[in-house]
Amino acid sequence: VHLRSMTLLYLVLQNLSSVAKHGWTSLLLLLLLNWALLGVEACAVECEKPFGISRNHLLLGKMGKIVATNIGQALKELTMVSSSTKHGRN
Repeated sequence: VHLRSMTLLYLVLQNLSSVAKHGWTSLLLLLLLNWALLGVEACAVECEKPFGISRNHLLLGKMGKIVATNIGQALKELTMVSSSTKHGRN
């Protein structure tokens, strides 16, 4: 909330100052700059809580299952390699 409030306050004051100094012709450039800064703020809001149920969120449950599967496969391969080296030495 703080970031959004300060960004909006900055944009309003910057726009008023720029229009007072350069006139109404500066509005197109100001709109582009405002759009860019508000986009950065929207990205910051999205990054605050990356794990959730929205379609933009990371799938933590699915990632956990993949990691568990990969670790299980690695342990299985490790035990197979260690058992084959034991049998090869005898």
